[in-house]
Amino acid sequence: MIDGYVELSSGDKVLFMKAVNSLLFHTFITLYVYDAEEGRRKTNPEYLFADRCFPLLEEYLSVMGIILRRDENYGVIYASPDEGGTRERLDKFTTQLIYMLRLIYDEERDNLSLSADVVISLAAIVQRMISLSLFQKKPSNDVLRQSIRKLQNFRIISRLSGSIEKGDAKYIIHPTILFIVTNEKIATIARMIDEDTRGDDDEEA
Repeated sequence: MIDGYVELSSGDKVLFMKAVNSLLFHTFITLYVYDAEEGRRKTNPEYLFADRCFPLLEEYLSVMGIILRRDENYGVIYASPDEGGTRERLDKFTTQLIYMLRLIYDEERDNLSLSADVVISLAAIVQRMISLSLFQKKPSNDVLRQSIRKLQNFRIISRLSGSIEKGDAKYIIHPTILFIVTNEKIATIARMIDEDTRGDDDEEA
């Protein structure tokens, strides 16, 4: 076992296991999490532990070829595979959705106060995507649900209230969006979407 682990208290060893699992399966740990049952934002004990024991987690994950990164301004700790590591591949609609979320987050960022989170309805997100001609009509609930579930798994968004079926779903966009869609990636995605849109226009003509 890596030096330092044996010196942890039993409580910290539990947090160590939880933090490692979060980073491996969800990529991100955020300073704040939304408690749906209590209806409020709460400080995340996993983040506090990971921040305090960052070198220990960093050394542990490095054995698996994973680089641990931290941004204290936004309260985000995340795992990133080193060069040659396995990366998640997203389908076309999920890529378009995540691009839209990043645009919305950038627009709302200047209006944020104490929170680094942005709240928006799913209907508003879809309408924005239609206005940018990312697609011609609202996708099915099954397609929406599948993409939303994937983004929730990566802690990019969290459901605030409502449901997709009733059309009143609201979501929180977390600052993790900034690290999964960097400025460089947003330009690349925009170019791919533009080329794809022009290709569709050519087919219709």
